[in-house]
Amino acid sequence: MSRGRWVALIVLCTVAVLGAQPSNDQARSAWRYRRAVTPPQGADNTLVAVTLPPEVHARSQPALRDLRLIDATGREVPYLIQEDTARRVERRWSGYLTESQRERRAFSTWTVDFGEVIVFDRLQLDLPGLDFSKRLSIDISVDGASWRELGRDYWVFDRVWQSTRLHDTTLHLPATEARFARLQTDDGTSAPMEIRGVMALRTDDLAGASWTRDVGLELVSSDGGRSRYRLTDSEGLPVRRLAIDADDPTFARNATVLEQGRDDSIRIGGGQIYRVRLPGTETALESREIDVTRQGNGALLLEMENADSPPLQNPRLRVWGPRTVLLTTPTASALTLYYGNGVTRAPVYDLEQFRLALAIVPEFPEASVGPENENPAFRQPAPLAFVAARGATVPTADWRFSRSLAITGNEDLYTLTVPALDLARLRADLGDLRIVDDADRQVPYVLERDSSTATVPLTVAAATPRGNKRQTSAFKLVAPATPDGRALPLVTAVRLRIREPFFERRVTILQPRGDAPLGAVTIATATLASGRHGDRTEPASVQLQVGAPLSSEWWLEIADGDNAPLTLLEAQAVVPVPRVTFKAAPGTYRLLLGNTEAAAPSYELGVLRQEVLAYAAVPLNLGDSKGEEINPAYQRDLADYVKDAPPRVVLWTTLGVAVLALLFLTRRIVRRSPPPPGA
Repeated sequence: MSRGRWVALIVLCTVAVLGAQPSNDQARSAWRYRRAVTPPQGADNTLVAVTLPPEVHARSQPALRDLRLIDATGREVPYLIQEDTARRVERRWSGYLTESQRERRAFSTWTVDFGEVIVFDRLQLDLPGLDFSKRLSIDISVDGASWRELGRDYWVFDRVWQSTRLHDTTLHLPATEARFARLQTDDGTSAPMEIRGVMALRTDDLAGASWTRDVGLELVSSDGGRSRYRLTDSEGLPVRRLAIDADDPTFARNATVLEQGRDDSIRIGGGQIYRVRLPGTETALESREIDVTRQGNGALLLEMENADSPPLQNPRLRVWGPRTVLLTTPTASALTLYYGNGVTRAPVYDLEQFRLALAIVPEFPEASVGPENENPAFRQPAPLAFVAARGATVPTADWRFSRSLAITGNEDLYTLTVPALDLARLRADLGDLRIVDDADRQVPYVLERDSSTATVPLTVAAATPRGNKRQTSAFKLVAPATPDGRALPLVTAVRLRIREPFFERRVTILQPRGDAPLGAVTIATATLASGRHGDRTEPASVQLQVGAPLSSEWWLEIADGDNAPLTLLEAQAVVPVPRVTFKAAPGTYRLLLGNTEAAAPSYELGVLRQEVLAYAAVPLNLGDSKGEEINPAYQRDLADYVKDAPPRVVLWTTLGVAVLALLFLTRRIVRRSPPPPGA
C-alpha cells in the first residue's frame, strides 16, 4: 500500500474514532452555559483556584449545586467551593487615665497609658450623658516625654436627628504606634464633659478578596412615608454588603433590604444610615453601609423610611460580595465549566474532607476563566423525569364546574393559585379539586393550603346605622355573587381605603341575621387609625382583622363621635387561597370543581412533596372568576335545579305542591266515604 493511502487510512480512522465519541456539549446538554478554564503553567503539585465571576451565581442554582468541571476526555474534575472572605481580627487594649486637667471655660485634658507600645487605629471613649458634640485634639507618645500631634479635628457626639438618637464616641485614626495618648477638648463654646475610660482598638484584615460594582435603583413606590426601590442588574448576585449614597448633605434614615421570594419579600438586612455635618467644620460623620444575608436568587428591594422628610435626592448604591473560587486538581489540558441546570443535584467529591485545612492557605495558583457562551447542544431537561405526568381517568360529568387551562411552554413543573371566588365552588376540604387533560386523565398535584392570600373587591353602598344610632356612619359591603349564594370559607381581614389621611375611629363589622338583636351579629371590632399629617393628602389604607366566612353582605359601622364622617372609597376582603403544583407538557387542561361525592385524591407525587415545592415551578394565572363556568358534560338533577332557583320561587313552588297534594288527598277521601243513611 502506498504511503498516501496509509496516511488517508489513518486520517479516516482518526475521524471515525473522534466521531464516535460524543462531544462534551452533547453529553452536558442539560447545562445551558459554559466557560473555558485554562490552568496555570507549572501548577502540577498543588491545587488550582478558579475564580467565578459573580454572574455565574445568577445563572446557577442556589449554593452553586449545578456547577461541573469537565476535562477534554469528558470526565468530571472534582472541586471544592470556597468563599475568599476577609478574615478580620480585632485586638483591644484598656487604657489607664493617669492624669486629668481642666482649665475652666477653656479646655479639658486627659492622659492615657496603655501599658506598652501598641499599634492601634481607633480610640473608643466611655462618655456618660446625652446631647453633646465635642471636638478633640489627640497627641501621642512612645515614652511619655516626647509628644507628637496626631490631629485636631476629631469629633464625638450624641444628638437626636429626626426623632432618632445618633451616638458616636469612637475616634477613627490612621494606624498609630504609641503607648500614651493625650486627649484635649475645647470647653470654650460648650459645657465640659467627663471621660471615664479609653480603649484602643486595632483591626487586621488577614486575607480575602471581594468584587464590587455599582447597581441601579428603580423607584417602585413612594407613599406612606416610605420609598421602595428595586436594585437593577442584581438578581442572583452574591451580595453581602451595600453602601447607600445620595446628594443630600445631611440625612438619617432607617433602611431595609428585602429579597423577593416565591410568595413574598423577606428581610435580609437593615439598619440606620446617616450623614451628619458638624457645625463649624467641613467634616461629615457618616455610616452608610448595610450587611445582608441572601436567602436565594430573587430580586433585591431597598426600603427607606422617610417619615415626614422628602425622599433622598439621587440615591445611589454600590454592592460588594466575596470572591468565590473553585479549588480543583491541576490538569495538563483545558477544562470547561458548565452551569445553568435547574434540576440536577449537587455533586459529592472527596475534596470536601479537606475544607478546614485548605481554608488557612493564603493563595493558590490562578486559572484563567473565559467569557460565557451558551451550550449549542442545550435542551431543557424535563423535571422529575421518573414521575408519571398522568393518573387514572375520572368521570368528569360528575363535576359541576370547569375552568379551562392552556399550557404552551415546555414540559415542566407548573403552579397555579386557585382564585378566591372558586373556593365557593369547592368543598371545605378541597377534596373535589381535580386537574384533567383532554382525555379526562388526572394530572397529579401537590396542594398547599392557605399558601398565599387574594383580595375580593366588595361593593360599598351607604346604609342606615342600626337603631338610627347618632354620630355613626354605616355602609353595606356587598360580596360578588357565588354559586348557590355560598360564603367563602374564610376571610382573614378587610382592607379599607379612606379618603381622609388622619383619623382614629372605632369600627365594627356585622353580618345581617333576622334572629339577632337589631338584625345583625358582630363579626369584628377594632380601632382603625391613620396618623399621617402634613402636606400628604393621598387616601389612607387601613386593615381590620377578622376571621369569619364572607357572606353575601356585611355591614360596616364607624363611630364618628363629634368628627365629620369618613369617606369610604374602597373595601376588599382578604382571603387565604390554596396553590397546586403539578407536572405537565404543552396541551389543554381543565380544572374541575364542585363534586360533593368525590373522594379526596391520593397521588404518589405527594411522596416527593419537598422536592416538588423546592423546584422553581412556572406560575400560571387563571385570573379572577367572572361568574359560573358550568361543566358542559355535567348532568344536572332535580337537586341542582332546586339549588339554583331563587328562594322565593322555591317557597311558592313548595307551597303549590303542598296545596295540590292536599287537594288530591281530599278528593280521594271524599270518593271513598260511604253514602249517608237513606241515600
